[in-house]
Amino acid sequence: MLYDLFPLDSIDPHLVSPLTASEFLQRILVPEIGVRLIMQDMDLDESQMKDAVRILRESANYGVCMFPVDEEEEDEGVADNAGLDAADMIVMKRAMKRRQQLEADERAKEDEYQERTMERTREEALEKQEPVKRRTRKKKGKGPDVTTE
Repeated sequence: MLYDLFPLDSIDPHLVSPLTASEFLQRILVPEIGVRLIMQDMDLDESQMKDAVRILRESANYGVCMFPVDEEEEDEGVADNAGLDAADMIVMKRAMKRRQQLEADERAKEDEYQERTMERTREEALEKQEPVKRRTRKKKGKGPDVTTE
């Protein structure tokens, strides 16, 4: 969306030097727009910009942890790691591992829930069959004693 609003060829490279147009968008405009959106959303004025920056940083950590780039996206070249330093890469790798762990935990819980549901269904079916078996046994064993000669 930002590339539609600010096409790379519309950015004068001399004005953003030593950054490229893409780096300028990612490192300057995106954070600035994020801060402005937070300020607008939280009804903050210019004097409270530091609060908006703090919120942006906190939410960035949350975003990295909850929505890290998938390894598939990295393989496809979707992830642009050129702007990330070693610490950012370590955080991203840890976040990916954490997300995989959370997804595995979620799958395990879902499997456990399905197992319990199936077990409960089996038990209910057996309980429904049990009275029928008892009635059948009672009928077989309680017939009148009839002797024929």
